[in-house]
Amino acid sequence: MKIRRAAVTGMAVVMFASAGSDAFACGDKFLRPGRSSRQARYAAAYPASILIVKSARSNANGLKDWQKMLKKAGHSSLVVDGAGVSKALAGQSYDVLIADYNDAVSLGPALQAIPAKPGLLPVLNKTSESLEAQARAEFHSVINPSAMTAFQALQEIDQLMEQRLKKVASVKVR
Repeated sequence: MKIRRAAVTGMAVVMFASAGSDAFACGDKFLRPGRSSRQARYAAAYPASILIVKSARSNANGLKDWQKMLKKAGHSSLVVDGAGVSKALAGQSYDVLIADYNDAVSLGPALQAIPAKPGLLPVLNKTSESLEAQARAEFHSVINPSAMTAFQALQEIDQLMEQRLKKVASVKVR
């Protein structure tokens, strides 16, 4: 009877302890693809340094919320206006550059000259199916705030990071 009670108590303690923190599964990202064990927050599969380009339509509170969400997911981020992009890229290398779709199109050629080319992730503020299809064809990963949740936007960042890592691995193999 005492052994059974001790076993039940031990199992309860383990369940409560594991619910309070991420279960890393020996560091294997495939066993925790995107969400923590509590399902309360997104855990980035590929933590990235992110440069966010503030557009004229950007909302200051929205950007702060977006930065908090990125930080909770495991990313680091910096917000700059359009004029500060080249200075920010000259001072530090970033994995991902998030910008309004129109800004992303104009920034694309300039990013090719940078040795550590960040992945470009456009945000579609005005959406239509044809525009989204065009953006996905051009950039593959796209954030569409009106058609996706915050978790889906974070998954787009992970998808972009995975593509970048595959490119780097294929270049090293050659």
